[in-house]
Amino acid sequence: DEIDALLRYLETHGEVDDERLPEWDEFQQLAVDYEVPLSE
Repeated sequence: DEIDALLRYLETHGEVDDERLPEWDEFQQLAVDYEVPLSE
């Protein structure tokens, strides 16, 4: 369930409303901070 939620979150660029996941802008900044590439 959590993996499915994360995949939907990534596929929709954060449009999925899930309290367990950060806002998309915050998530993108975390990815930059940890040097994790996000495919566009």
